[in-house]
Amino acid sequence: MEHPLTNNFAAFLNEESYKDLFDNAHDLIHFISPEGIILYANQSWCKTLGYPLEKIVGTSVYDHIIQEQKENFILYRENILYTDKMPTEILVNFSTSSGAVVSLEGFVSLRKKNNTPQYTRGIFRDITTRQETEIQIKERERYMAQLLENAPDAVIVINEQGMVNFWNPKAEAIFGWSAEEVMGHSLSGIIIPDIYRAAHEEGMHRLKMTGEAHVLNKTIEITALKKSGEEFHISLTISPVDLKNEKAYIAFLRDRTKQKSNEAELEIRRKQLEASNQQLSQYAYVASHDLQEPLRKITIYSEMLTAYFPPGTQELTYAEKIILSAKRMRGLINSLLDYSNVSQGNLSFEKVDLNNILENVLGDFELLITQKNAAIRKEVLPTIMALPLQMNQLFYNLVGNALKFTHPDVKPVVSIETGSVSSQQIEDWELDPGQEYIKIILRDNGVGFEQIYAGKIFNIFQRLNNSSDFGGYGIGLALCKKVTDTHKGYLSAEGELNKGASFTLVLPVTQI
Repeated sequence: MEHPLTNNFAAFLNEESYKDLFDNAHDLIHFISPEGIILYANQSWCKTLGYPLEKIVGTSVYDHIIQEQKENFILYRENILYTDKMPTEILVNFSTSSGAVVSLEGFVSLRKKNNTPQYTRGIFRDITTRQETEIQIKERERYMAQLLENAPDAVIVINEQGMVNFWNPKAEAIFGWSAEEVMGHSLSGIIIPDIYRAAHEEGMHRLKMTGEAHVLNKTIEITALKKSGEEFHISLTISPVDLKNEKAYIAFLRDRTKQKSNEAELEIRRKQLEASNQQLSQYAYVASHDLQEPLRKITIYSEMLTAYFPPGTQELTYAEKIILSAKRMRGLINSLLDYSNVSQGNLSFEKVDLNNILENVLGDFELLITQKNAAIRKEVLPTIMALPLQMNQLFYNLVGNALKFTHPDVKPVVSIETGSVSSQQIEDWELDPGQEYIKIILRDNGVGFEQIYAGKIFNIFQRLNNSSDFGGYGIGLALCKKVTDTHKGYLSAEGELNKGASFTLVLPVTQI
């Protein structure tokens, strides 16, 4: 049924100036009868709620309000209709034609005639987007507050005057001051030692006056004070922030006491290692001079004695054994010298073409390769930053190892292959993510070894075969491992008894 005021209200709206004003207003405007029947809604109202005007005129405004707020809006309008209270703003949620909810903020005023309520006028603005933004901002603030509260580092915020505005639980744990004790107090007088206090205050003054800062967005190491007065090492990073439209500074601090202790211990160990290396160098000098000369004399005099003993005599056998033992001792000493010289002295890395290294090594073994009729299969090797002499030692021992441990009735085949490197392929060694690596695999079809011994094969003097059958001193592979370590690389071995062995070599392309 048509409301009795509708005709009069329609006549009022037919005045061009009012209709144009209402229809083109950005705000949402409606006129409602005292009973809550919609008499008119402007274009913004219809567009926001998704209804054409003809679909809503004559309907109850309360039918467009979400159920939870309907009673509150009824009470609000009754206060406007039947009391002399001035209208106040209200926030009310309306349902759109699609079922979505929009938040409208505004107020309702009353039109009377002869002291009788005629209709109410509502002027609202859509704040849905603003509310969503505010919710997102509050959620971000809540999230950031949780991060700062639970941060593993001490987090402190100070204003331009250097007063503490925030002090998280980790700061309480590190410094011993509770947040209540420090809030609003000068940071300078709380945690900064006397020796740095003047510089800190001068820096804060300079920052405030000129904007010039020497420590912002940098991590520095300094000492700080605990509540107990104990001075300890911290790392400190300070960044500028806006705090409620005011300049502030957020500081992240980490207790470095344990790290400093570890660094001091490492320094002690480094010096001990230097002393040990010095002793090793002295030993190498002794081995190369003082021990070699007696051995040379033992060998010479033993060889001279053999001229006095008839063939087949026990005395000749003894003398020959002395000569063999002295020669073996000399070989051991020379091998030890080679091992001790790796990673000693100034390590001057340079570009090394591993193809040239391999060709030189194969040239050294040319006679042995011919004697054993060995087949050498090789791929093109890369160029890397390395120590040329040590690369020669590395390939010399790996190739020599493959040519030594062969079956007498099987043609030796030695293959040198290249491959790609991935972290999955190297489980017990950590790759440097900022480094590029190359991989070389040397395979042979020799006597091999049982895989259970793969972890021992690189130990010095470790032999898995009878020395009388294959010779050597058990140092070659240990030297290979030491060369690889010096180059920050990786070396592993795989074998199967009587079926051959393979050695995987991983080296960085550059030395960082």
